[in-house]
Amino acid sequence: MSKTKAILFGAILLGIGTVLVQEHRARTELSHDSRSLKAELQELTREVAALREERSGPSASRVQSATTSAAGEDQAAELARLRSELNQLREKTVQLEASTAAMSNIIASARGANAPFVYADSIRRKDYAFSGYGAPHSALQSMFWALSQADPRTYQASVTSETAEMFAAALKDFPEGVMPGGYKNGALYQASGYRVLEETPISNDETRLKVFLEGRQNLVLKLVFKRVGDEWKLARTEF
Repeated sequence: MSKTKAILFGAILLGIGTVLVQEHRARTELSHDSRSLKAELQELTREVAALREERSGPSASRVQSATTSAAGEDQAAELARLRSELNQLREKTVQLEASTAAMSNIIASARGANAPFVYADSIRRKDYAFSGYGAPHSALQSMFWALSQADPRTYQASVTSETAEMFAAALKDFPEGVMPGGYKNGALYQASGYRVLEETPISNDETRLKVFLEGRQNLVLKLVFKRVGDEWKLARTEF
């Protein structure tokens, strides 16, 4: 190995090591902040519930006592303050989820830059873009883009109504803009790129795309897209 190649190889290894260290550090910090916020959120929820119960309980002496009345006003102010803090913590939790998704995208892009692609003309994750639903290929990239951005609404718009209903059921308990964790663990989300290998028409309103997923797993999927009006939407996965 020449000196130049050795230096280049060492630089690549150093870059990979730096990305992994940054990934570990970022995930550790996000995990710690998320646990702290959830603990505070639970504590504040208990305090709010306790104050509500205390305020709703009957007490003749509090009605007749000016001192106790002032204490009740203080409790109302404290309750309002706790509600405000509770809302702020909820917002921070949503922001942490968004930050986690953004960090995952950065890490995936960094890894994708160093990992060799099986197909040189594969579309890389960093080049995903919303392409509309005018054709199966466009709908496919729009779906991939929605997943990479952890955008549940756009992903839901990329699938047929039957699949959208099942996704909406999984999404109902999550704050706006937060993707259910199961989707982040899926091969579509984790892929560093993709390439359409084949397109096979099934009927006038359905077509099958054979898609190769680049990345650590290197999977091949058969995704069936269905025409809904003037748009193409993901209908099902075939095995």
